[in-house]
Amino acid sequence: MSSPTLPRWLRHRRLSLRVILVILLISGLFTLITASYQLYSEYRREYSGLEQRLQEAEASFGDSLARSVWALDENLVALQLQGIAQIPHVTRVEIRGDIEARVGESSDYPHQLEHFIPVVYTGEDGIPQALGNVRVEADLRGIHERLWSMGLVILASQAIKTFSVSLILLFAFYYLVTRHLQALARFARRLRLDRLGLRPKLARPEHGLLRPDELDDVREAFDHAIARIRRDFAARNAAERERNLLASALEQSPVGVVIMDAQGRVKYLNPRFIEFSGCSNEEVLGRQAFQPGGWFHQRISLPRGASDPWETVQAGEEWQGELRFRRQDGQFRWCRGFVRSLSDGDQRYFLALLEDTTQLRAVQERLDFHTRFDPLTELPNQILAYEYLAGELNALDGTQRLALLFLDLDNFKYVNDSLGHGVGDELLNTIAGRLRRYSDDDWIPARFGSDEFLVIVPSVGEEGELVARLEALMNALREPMILSGENFFPSVTGGAAIYPDAGDNARALLQAADTALYAAKAERKNSLRFYDPQLGVETQHRLTLESDLRQALAEGQFELHYQPVIDLNSGQPESLEALIRWRHPSRGLIPPDEFIPLTEENGLILPIGEWVLRTALGDLAQLRRTLGLEGLTMAVNLSPRQLVEGDLSETISDALQQVGLPGDALQLELTERLFLEEYFATRQKLKQLEGMGIALVVDDFGTGYSALAYLRRFHVNTLKVDREFVRDISEDEDDALLTQAIISLAHDLKIQVVAEGVETAVQLNYLRQCGCEKGQGYYFARPMPFVETEAYLLQVIADA
Repeated sequence: MSSPTLPRWLRHRRLSLRVILVILLISGLFTLITASYQLYSEYRREYSGLEQRLQEAEASFGDSLARSVWALDENLVALQLQGIAQIPHVTRVEIRGDIEARVGESSDYPHQLEHFIPVVYTGEDGIPQALGNVRVEADLRGIHERLWSMGLVILASQAIKTFSVSLILLFAFYYLVTRHLQALARFARRLRLDRLGLRPKLARPEHGLLRPDELDDVREAFDHAIARIRRDFAARNAAERERNLLASALEQSPVGVVIMDAQGRVKYLNPRFIEFSGCSNEEVLGRQAFQPGGWFHQRISLPRGASDPWETVQAGEEWQGELRFRRQDGQFRWCRGFVRSLSDGDQRYFLALLEDTTQLRAVQERLDFHTRFDPLTELPNQILAYEYLAGELNALDGTQRLALLFLDLDNFKYVNDSLGHGVGDELLNTIAGRLRRYSDDDWIPARFGSDEFLVIVPSVGEEGELVARLEALMNALREPMILSGENFFPSVTGGAAIYPDAGDNARALLQAADTALYAAKAERKNSLRFYDPQLGVETQHRLTLESDLRQALAEGQFELHYQPVIDLNSGQPESLEALIRWRHPSRGLIPPDEFIPLTEENGLILPIGEWVLRTALGDLAQLRRTLGLEGLTMAVNLSPRQLVEGDLSETISDALQQVGLPGDALQLELTERLFLEEYFATRQKLKQLEGMGIALVVDDFGTGYSALAYLRRFHVNTLKVDREFVRDISEDEDDALLTQAIISLAHDLKIQVVAEGVETAVQLNYLRQCGCEKGQGYYFARPMPFVETEAYLLQVIADA
């Protein structure tokens, strides 16, 4: 605050004033010391001069004054005393002795100088005689007055010089320093966060003598400070934006978020958690959470053996798992929980994330049921039947026997083609119901394929008794039924195999029962045949077929047909699926279902699979070059044996390099069976393929057993919904809902979906409504040879 006693022009120059005051004090002190020394020196000189004149007077008047006293000449003595009294500053001269006389009066000035002159007469005999002494008094007033006048002159002259210099310094300091400091002060007062682009300027040239100086340092310090403030402000704004973004993310997160303090008291709930729990902020905030007796602890149920969340995070570890939560209204919800500790400097917090999985769990349970059971008949499906068979075999003690019955509906194709799929499904359901009703309690019926069923007989006694029981079952299956309003007489053929005679493992026993079934159908349908190692006709047929296969591989009788996979949004083909065909010299075009199973058994699938891979990639490379379809990819079906045996990744890498294609140009279609069998042998190889950029596609999804478990372990790119689900989505609500659930589940897992077997516009529209990305089926195009495929793609390009 400015002093009101200072002139206005000095109120804002107090620094200059302080500098001048310091200069004046120092200058005054120096002047005082100098003047004092000078006056003292002058005083000593005057004093010494007075003493010297008195001594000279003693030398001049001493002898003559002694003779005058000796002669008793008072007049002459008086004259001589008067002569001494003429010396400056002498006020009184007095002689005492033989003659006493006095000249002048004593002064009342306190500072005087006294000098005594002895009066000694020396006669002719040379003997001195003391006649008295002369007392001389000198007054120092004159010396002191002259010194005082001299001191005043010195002080006055020094004061004038000091004041003049101080004024000059005041204006010089103001011009050189103060005005610039005032400018910097005004700049600092004007500085705001919205003016951080300003720079302080001084009213002087940028360059000059003795530059840069301290003012330049101050201005540079201002620049640095402003730059630092600007950076800090930008960082604070960025942090504020990030905090707002995180807060918005928390507020809008689909996952329930709970934040607790170091004592486990609830500090924050996001809206999703409030909605999920049915509580309010007031009911929960500030209360204990996971500790025994806490709000959460009273409402959650953990699976048996699960660790306690609070104890886990208190130990410095993360907790995650599934739990059941009781809402405020008493309803129970399943959720996936995650709890961990957080630190903010010296503060510790706990974060809990709760994701509502109730609906997903219900869908997963339903989908899991459909992956283990046939959705139409609700019997165990092929994979679950295989698991049951393997389990029953493992439970045998070596002396027990087990039988496997393989059943086939001989006239199922006729029913489907002539009466329709609905009647065919009715037939299958009726057969399944009879299998449940007429099988013994410990028998396990299952649906193995479209028109095939299995019956596992865990305990086999006498063979004759077994034959009678199986014949009775088949006779029950053959009883007439009403289909489409008319009597229908089912024809059921069976093949049976007994463990351990027909095989010592599930695969061998299945193969033996299938061989017996094949022999029964070849010999006489609607019959039962037990496996006989001496089945010559079937064996010869298999040998012939195997020989023909080897010849076909050597002579190039195989060819590839391609079926496009269509983007349902754009209607454009995105990829091609390579499908093998065998053009037999005498039998014509043979579909893969007739020879692929045999190639998997005898190992020919390995060279045939490699031929398919190299041929398909070569055709894809040609299509890319000639048609410019750089985004077109190729899907190749992969057998489990190809993955387990040999170095598949090296083969694929060589094939890609040979035709100059990247890894993402190839898709490998794998059945769910592959994930069930040889898992440990396939896991690393699938990881290698993923590392090459190759996309993994699960074919016929929904018909297997372990698909959901393995979808979490492998980076599956695409699911192909089985045609059995797609076929009846327009008529069967269960198939429609299941298809929708599969698509929704795939999207939750960031997996694309291809619907197989799209044959009608109604199916296509429903799939589009469900968000299905891609489709494949006769509605778009049938499998075509390479030349027709090329022409098809050219037409697509022309129509685009």
